[in-house]
Amino acid sequence: QRMFNLPRYTFPAVLLCLGKPKGKPLQKRTARFDREFIVHRDSYQHLSTEQLDEMFLPFGSRSFEEHAYPNGAQNIVQHNYIRKFTADFSIEMNRSVRAMLDSWVAG
Repeated sequence: QRMFNLPRYTFPAVLLCLGKPKGKPLQKRTARFDREFIVHRDSYQHLSTEQLDEMFLPFGSRSFEEHAYPNGAQNIVQHNYIRKFTADFSIEMNRSVRAMLDSWVAG
């Protein structure tokens, strides 16, 4: 809140960095989900099973192939989920957002 000089009762939910690498990129771009599945306006969009299937379709069944992952996941989707939500950054974001909301509620 102080860093961005935000008014009371507001907090940054997302920090987005935009840029372009100087020179030729070192590796091929990673495939991403279609914008319709990841951009939400005015409220969070809960995806149906059909929408989730459509979202993952371009990545093929390869995403769900079994493999031995170090975190106990059974496929790449579970592996990425566990890796993301147990990362130090994610844990700190949960803690700091909780502290900010507690402060806000306390008024």
